Amino acid sequence: MRITEKALFILAITAFILRLLLIPGAQVLVFFLVFLLCGYYFYFGFALFNGIGFRAIFKKRSYTGIPSNNILGGILAGVAMAIACVGIIFKLQHWPGAGIQLLFGTALCTIVFIVSIVKRRGAYPQFYKRILTRVTILLFFCFSLILIPKQILFEIMYRNRPALIEAQERSWADPTNQELRDKLQEEWH
Repeated sequence: MRITEKALFILAITAFILRLLLIPGAQVLVFFLVFLLCGYYFYFGFALFNGIGFRAIFKKRSYTGIPSNNILGGILAGVAMAIACVGIIFKLQHWPGAGIQLLFGTALCTIVFIVSIVKRRGAYPQFYKRILTRVTILLFFCFSLILIPKQILFEIMYRNRPALIEAQERSWADPTNQELRDKLQEEWH
């Protein structure tokens, strides 16, 4: 399962770099890869953090010796990381509510990070080390996206379309103006 996670992560970073290089189709690729990573953490976090391979997920003997707290902790960490991935998607797609979603995911991951640091010296250090490694990387990306204002991110992503940037900035300045929103939609198409 770690290979799948690493592949998704590396492909998502590569797609994001391609997006910054204005390669057509890279934005869709970033969306799907981060969305797949989100689903991966959401559905398989409990197994990933407990060191259970994909083929062994449905075998009862795979869970012997793993305390129920670790299973529950893996589920909660997976959900927190999935929410953070959704926040990343929202921010990169410039969707409404991106800031709140990203902050919520970052807050949950920060809680998981703190709990992992406190408990990693306990009985199951490998479990918390697996969580800590992944949450640290995800928090780095979340904090980076939080610190970048949406205007600057939009300008970077669409630097080859100055009319779209201007229409978007006017729309942000006066979001209730229907004429500006129509102009923005016209520039999108």
